Formats: sequence, structure tokens, C-alpha cells
Amino acid sequence: MNLNGQTVQTGRNIQSSNDSLSLDEIIKNVMQNHPSVKEAEEALNAADAKINIAKAGYLPNIDATGSFTRIGPPPVISFEGMKFQMAPDNICNTSINYNQSIYDFGRTSRDVRVQRENKNLVQASLEQLKQSMSLLVTNTFFSLVYLQDAIIINNDQLKTLKEHLDFIVKKKETGSATEYEVLSTQVKISNVESQKIDLEAYRITMISLINILLGQPDTNNVVLKKNLPKINLKWSLILWCRMPLITGTKLK
Repeated sequence: MNLNGQTVQTGRNIQSSNDSLSLDEIIKNVMQNHPSVKEAEEALNAADAKINIAKAGYLPNIDATGSFTRIGPPPVISFEGMKFQMAPDNICNTSINYNQSIYDFGRTSRDVRVQRENKNLVQASLEQLKQSMSLLVTNTFFSLVYLQDAIIINNDQLKTLKEHLDFIVKKKETGSATEYEVLSTQVKISNVESQKIDLEAYRITMISLINILLGQPDTNNVVLKKNLPKINLKWSLILWCRMPLITGTKLK
């Protein structure tokens, strides 16, 4: 597992750096492919269609009809040796109807206004959804980066404690250290190892969440680019305050 390059591994194979994702790329992918966003965009398209349907009241209604009738044999009247055919053999009827509403007491304009207001609500819901998704992606991204760095620090701390334990054991063999110092160092190592297990569990949770947002299997590898985007003080405070909710630690 290589955490120095901000590489997150959930399987045995590690993705190459060429496949790494930045925060902007993840947000763009989520905005384009997440089912909730697509559903909201289709609702916006449906709102446009409803506006066009409401505007149909301003348009004329034109229709055409036609019929064909064949009479056989046609009725014939004989008079003084002459025959008169009372109807033609074939009868064709065609008609074009044009209906235009002159005044509907404002009903059409009222329907159009209602549908436009509905579209504004749908548009606002879409923007709110995108903002919520962007915030979720941002929090998850920086939480994962934080956990990666925390694991690096934890590994360094564990390495230092183990080296210190070896040093204390050697001192104890020479009589310059007590059993209490050895046990105290072992307890510290145990606590750090326990913290590492918790950090790994939270890291896997963040990986699963990013994969779910990207529409990928939750066991996929996720590689984050090392160069992190700059954020302003407001977002820094928000993320800093939310870290205890992720790691379970208390701010001091």
C-alpha cells in the first residue's frame, strides 16, 4: 500500500497514476452520471414540455377529413324511354376545418405562468441537488486525503515506538530500565495499532462512498491526485469541523 502518492488500495492491484482522479474530475463525473442528477434533469425537460403543451392553447386547430363512397348499381329512373342516373358511381367528400380561439378569459396565459413557475421550482431543486452532491463529494474527497495522511503519520509513529521498545528492552537487559517502561511502551504500541485499524476502516468507507458516487463497484481502486485544489478559509473550517464526525476524535 503506497500512501505517500495519495494511492488508495482496496484490492491487490494498484491503479497507475495516469488513472488518478482530481476533485474537479470526480465532481464533473458525478454531475454528469449520477442517477439523482439525471432524474432531476429529466424533470426539467418534462417541465419544458409542459410549458409547450400549455402554449398550445394559442395555436389554431386544423384538421382535414375525407371520405369515398362507391354506389353500385346507382339508382336510375326511366322516363319516356330515357334513363336518368340519380347518383354518381363514386362519391368523394373532403373538408378542411380551422378552429382558432379568439379569447379564453386568460386561461391559456394562466396555465403557461403556472408551468413556468413549476419549471423554476424544478430548476431550483436541480441546482440545490448539484450543490449538495458537490459538497458531499468535496467532504468525501478531503476526508479520504486526511485519512491517507493520518495513516502515514500513524505508520511513522508505530515505527518509532517499535524502535523505542527495542531500545528499552536492551536497556532493561543492562539493568538501566524497568519492566514498567517496557509495558508502558507496549501499551502505546497497542493503542497506535488500534488507531490504525480504525483509520483503515474509515478509509475503506470513504473509498466505497466515492465509488458509489461514481457509479462503480465499491471494491474498485480509487487513486487521488497528489496536487490538491486550493480551498478558501470557509471551506477549510467546514472540513476541519467535520473531521471528528468521520474519525470519532475530539477537537482540542
